[in-house]
Amino acid sequence: MIEFNNIFDIESPRQILLKIGEPDTEGWRNYRMTLVANKLGDKLLEFEYSFSGLCIERLKGGLNDLLEGKTDQFHFEPLEPAFRLKLSRLRIDEFEMLCIVDISYVRKGPATETGIGIAIVVKADDLKSALGELN
Repeated sequence: MIEFNNIFDIESPRQILLKIGEPDTEGWRNYRMTLVANKLGDKLLEFEYSFSGLCIERLKGGLNDLLEGKTDQFHFEPLEPAFRLKLSRLRIDEFEMLCIVDISYVRKGPATETGIGIAIVVKADDLKSALGELN
């Protein structure tokens, strides 16, 4: 499981959790995303959907480019746009991560282009760990 933990865990102990399953015969991978509101594990929201193999490769490439210093920002939205991630470099080893989830994917209704999300600050080690999980 990929865990992005807010470095300000005393003031705002939020997390973004992403559990990605194995690829099916066509390369799609189911995932569960959870936005955690506090240390008690209360969930702001949780939903399940799927990624294409191409999306995984784009995500890996963007995270790698951030870590290698090739870029200072990375925007990611899967082909099936259930959520958006925006990562921006704050310092050499710290990144702001904004995650917005389209509420229609949580409710399993028509797309509304409205969402709920959180912004956290993560360490480079979280991005490295995520790359390890994606490989």
